[in-house]
Amino acid sequence: MAFATYLAIRLNLLVRAKPLFEQSLFVFAALMVYEFLLWVLDGWSGHPLSTPTRWVHTLTGGLIWPLVVGVLGRFHSTR
Repeated sequence: MAFATYLAIRLNLLVRAKPLFEQSLFVFAALMVYEFLLWVLDGWSGHPLSTPTRWVHTLTGGLIWPLVVGVLGRFHSTR
């Protein structure tokens, strides 16, 4: 979780300057890294590895990112 947070904070301004499609790809990649790290830790700690549905939120996070940006952009004021 700390690694994914570090990437998000470090690359925040870079990602905001990109087009919406590239932002979605970044969000998808960040969620993939996060989920992959959880999967590795589950394997190393002996927890049972779950089904492929574990990765569904990664795909949906990347797909709904444009909607989230649109909704949150309406509430952002530029003063």
